[in-house]
Amino acid sequence: MSAASAISRDGPTEVVMTVKQRRGQRFFRASVLAGHDGKCCITGITHPEMLRASHIVPWKDDAKLRLNPRNGLCLNALHDAAFDRGLFTLTDACEVRHAKRLKKGLPREVWDGMFAKHEG
Repeated sequence: MSAASAISRDGPTEVVMTVKQRRGQRFFRASVLAGHDGKCCITGITHPEMLRASHIVPWKDDAKLRLNPRNGLCLNALHDAAFDRGLFTLTDACEVRHAKRLKKGLPREVWDGMFAKHEG
C-alpha cells in the first residue's frame, strides 16, 4: 500500500496530537536579532518577517546552548534553510563557505545575487 492510498479522501483530514513545544524561543529570537542589529549577518536584509534566529549548534545537540544568544545567527529565511541543511557554513573567521551541491538547481541570478557574492 502506498502512502497516498493509506489516507482515504473521504476520511478525516485532521488528527489530535500531543507534541513537545519549545520554550524560550521568543527570548532567543529577540536576543539574536538585537545582537545582529536586526539584520541578516550574510545579506543585510532587515525585514523582520524575513529574519530567523538560527542555532549554530542545533537545538537537539546541546540543551545548555539552546537559549544562549551566542549560539545564534540572524539569517534571512532562505539562508536559514540553507544553513540548517548544511548548504553553507561559516569558518572561525566568519567567512561563508558554500557546499558544492548548493549551486546545483539554483537559477544563476539567485546563485549570483544571494549566495556567490557573499562567499569568503
